[in-house]
Amino acid sequence: MTTVDFYPGLASRYSYLAASQIDRIEAQTGCRFVWKPIASGQLIDRRDNSPFRKATGSGQYDWGYSEYDAKGWAAYYGIPFREPAALQVDPSLPALACLAAEKQGALVACCRCLQHLIFAEGATVDAAMVASLPARLGLQEGAFHRDLDAPWTRARHEALIDEAAGRRLWRADLLCRSADVLGQRPPAAFRSGVGRHGAAALAGSIGRSAVALRPRGRRL
Repeated sequence: MTTVDFYPGLASRYSYLAASQIDRIEAQTGCRFVWKPIASGQLIDRRDNSPFRKATGSGQYDWGYSEYDAKGWAAYYGIPFREPAALQVDPSLPALACLAAEKQGALVACCRCLQHLIFAEGATVDAAMVASLPARLGLQEGAFHRDLDAPWTRARHEALIDEAAGRRLWRADLLCRSADVLGQRPPAAFRSGVGRHGAAALAGSIGRSAVALRPRGRRL
């Protein structure tokens, strides 16, 4: 089975769009996605020439264009979309919450719950939302908060950022492979496929939904 490492930014438009297609891709190809939530802004900040810090640049990085583009893709996929509100917490907290939920077997459920709250309900990520996650997911509240504050959780998140940076995942355009295999080839916002050698490819725009699409231990 081909394993695909998926590094979603929980408040990233394109991570949300990409995540909405994962069940379809797994069903059609037999691959399995491994969710590795990160604060995607921290990953992008490691890039020497981050496009989000430039005074001028390609229009695809314009916030208004990104909103317009994401709404169009959400309509194409038939999913709800609301422009995300500014985070009211440490940007790493959504990813840390999901990694804490992983200790109780709810990592993917937590990722999907946060994405639904942000992009379908238009909720603001604040301390109250994070505190509500154990009840929403049926988790032990004390254990969740203990793991959320545990040093290992932040260390795990930093390791995932290092892992993604080591794979140069801010350059999503370099990760697309065999996108025509599934009979669908959307433009930059989302691409997916599985090549004849079992190498899966899926990418969000400019690595905002950073995805490693090479099978483990193997280069595309």
